[in-house]
Amino acid sequence: TPAEKYLTPFNLLLTVPFYGLQVAVIADLAARYRLRWKTVYYLGLIYGILEEGFAVQTMLHPSGVGNVNVPPMLTRILGLDVAWAVYIDVFHSVVSVVSTIIIIKLIWPSRVSEPFLRKKQYAVIVPILVAVYAAIIIFVVGATRYIPEAGALVVLALACASLGYLAVRNQRKTITSLSKPVPTRRYLFWALGLALGFFPLTIIVLTGAGLPALNLPVIIFTIAFGYLFSAFFGRMDTDPQLTEGKQLWIFLIFVGFWLVFPTILRTPLSSLAAY
Repeated sequence: TPAEKYLTPFNLLLTVPFYGLQVAVIADLAARYRLRWKTVYYLGLIYGILEEGFAVQTMLHPSGVGNVNVPPMLTRILGLDVAWAVYIDVFHSVVSVVSTIIIIKLIWPSRVSEPFLRKKQYAVIVPILVAVYAAIIIFVVGATRYIPEAGALVVLALACASLGYLAVRNQRKTITSLSKPVPTRRYLFWALGLALGFFPLTIIVLTGAGLPALNLPVIIFTIAFGYLFSAFFGRMDTDPQLTEGKQLWIFLIFVGFWLVFPTILRTPLSSLAAY
């Protein structure tokens, strides 16, 4: 999303009840049930499907929705833009969910280290989220006059169910800790490698969409990187001394490459200065 379109009163106000509450719920569940990073990553993938699939519907709409305006990759299966769907889902899980929880832990460790939401608060939060989702769906359908295909909705629902199963399975299995902590430089190399590898996909999706020849490579590479991120967070779970310093560098590398650089590509520095 170009910065000048995102930095509007409406979008900023929407950020709190839409993005903020959902990530807060995941962070609270992570603290309440001592969820592993890999489990949080799976929940982040579910979050991405719920937001970009069912609510904003960028995974479904053939010509982009709202501020996204990403041309379709033309690989549509049952009404689902597969290339964009797998890309934005991995992006949201790593940047919107995992990295957000990491940075909050660094800034305010006590806030997300223990459960911070009560049942009474859930009784308020859940209806708000339902109402926000319903309002967004009604707005998107009304504005675009596009009704998603039933097959696409079924695929997204099955994907959510499968990811939920993987999250529960990962949380229940026994994990053996490493005999010694992983050196910080190795985390940096892994994070940098994943960011550098995934960043070209960001460029292709944002600037080269609509080229049929890119569809299959984008899908394959994004799925591969999604698996690598799963393995990466799994390794973080086995480190007995995952320090805050390591988490900070991981956050900076991920968000620096995928949030700041694409924004600059979409919004030249001259436009930011003028804004």
